[in-house]
Amino acid sequence: MYNLAYRLCGSKSDADDVFQDAFLRVYRFLPGFRGDSLRGWLRRIVMNAFHDSRQKVRRG
Repeated sequence: MYNLAYRLCGSKSDADDVFQDAFLRVYRFLPGFRGDSLRGWLRRIVMNAFHDSRQKVRRG
């Protein structure tokens, strides 16, 4: 999942931030995981963390 964050961000520093945010979301939302595709669920969390980080930059 880190590689996905890196490809989306294009820099190690940004990818580190996105990946850390995604990891915290996984921890927070793990009880709600229904047991479907773990890989797809993790990908979506990383992508959402990336999009949210871009929103913060635009507003900031």
